[in-house]
Amino acid sequence: MTELHFGLDTPMPETMLVKRAAALYLAGWIFHRTRPIRKVEIVVDGHPQPVIASHMPRYDVYRQWRDATSNSTYPYRSGFWALVELRASSEGRARLSLRAWIDDKPWDVAISAMELRGVEDTLYAQHVSGAMQRRIAICMATFNPDAGGIRRQVESLRNQTHRDWICLINDDCSSDGALAAVREAVGTDRRFTIARNETRRGFYANFEACLARVPPDAAFVALSDQDDRWYAEKLETLLGRLVGGSALLAHSDMRIVDARGRVLQPSFWRRRHSSETDLGSLLCANTVTGASMLFSRDLLDALPFPLLTRAFHDHWLACVALALGRVSFVDRPLYDYVQHQGNVLGHEVRPGSDSLVARTPQEWYFVNLVTAVAFSREILARFAGRVAAPDQHVLSHVSQLDSRPGRAWLRREARMHLSDKRFAHLLAAASWRAATSRISLPPNRLVSVSKSAIPSRAI
Repeated sequence: MTELHFGLDTPMPETMLVKRAAALYLAGWIFHRTRPIRKVEIVVDGHPQPVIASHMPRYDVYRQWRDATSNSTYPYRSGFWALVELRASSEGRARLSLRAWIDDKPWDVAISAMELRGVEDTLYAQHVSGAMQRRIAICMATFNPDAGGIRRQVESLRNQTHRDWICLINDDCSSDGALAAVREAVGTDRRFTIARNETRRGFYANFEACLARVPPDAAFVALSDQDDRWYAEKLETLLGRLVGGSALLAHSDMRIVDARGRVLQPSFWRRRHSSETDLGSLLCANTVTGASMLFSRDLLDALPFPLLTRAFHDHWLACVALALGRVSFVDRPLYDYVQHQGNVLGHEVRPGSDSLVARTPQEWYFVNLVTAVAFSREILARFAGRVAAPDQHVLSHVSQLDSRPGRAWLRREARMHLSDKRFAHLLAAASWRAATSRISLPPNRLVSVSKSAIPSRAI
């Protein structure tokens, strides 16, 4: 029988675009059948990097392998995750392996070999000529839209008081009938262009692909869902916050309506916190919704997006905007956010809302803490020379949330922001992880990282 067993939860890409540096999220499990693992590392082209967390509880692995080991603690304490730093200077093929230290002896197993492609800053943030300094590129991501919803949204774009805009529609392999509905809604209007992905990419990568299509003559960019209804003054109002100011991004409140247009809530927010000025708070949980955004094309330097499994495009863009400049909020609704069963992120689970209270510490850990750590490390790697010293200090703290110094910072922030519960929730999440690292037996599914069937390999 083989001795060392492991599995990966995250698929490895064949190619990665790297701008100066990138943080690749890597999670999985590894254990030895008869010996405890002292330390786990990720090795990139022969250079080891520490994992962020190891020996995490995995009830699914324990249940599958408990009878095949001399100590059932080994499969139970097998979980790990890491942010693998990849540098553009190592452009070519990066070879990744997993290293387990057993009895002071390293055991290496190859996990991936990927192509790295460097991306220049100037590819996206190009100078816009004077004649085009108010042109807006609207990026709309679609997937099987309702015919009535897409007609309503397209019509609301045509009714904008700001007239200098184009709309780039990126379709994520909708059915032929749904794509036909998009084409019918657009008609012969040349301001709209439609592109279709060859394979299904998901909303995160679909918005990334759409943003990569923004032409050089667009000075500003807006994001659009496929079935909302923008108020006629939306673009003009948000543009007024950006032109001549220091803000990189402006966003607004929204009204919550059902598919029939009936008002469910007059505002998206039950309460708001100062995420427009507090980078730490924004990294902890997003309060900037994509469809409410308008931003300078300079923010296209945020491409490519970090390669994460549970991240949101609007959260990443907002964090980069606040790290590099200023975010402005229009405290009134500028569009109707339509609720239906197909919402990727609906009103009841909206970012930064009271609904986050319902998340368990484990969910806060994997949805919020992992994302906050990944975003902060990627911003530091890509934009270190462009981030002001106070924000660099915040990013440095957030990049260490899964550590004793990180928990100490969260405790201080939670005391300073008593009304903003995001710090307290993240502290509970970090404390959950610290506590589970000390629990050995009996296995408890409530504190374990639960995963569905995971491909495994052994050597």
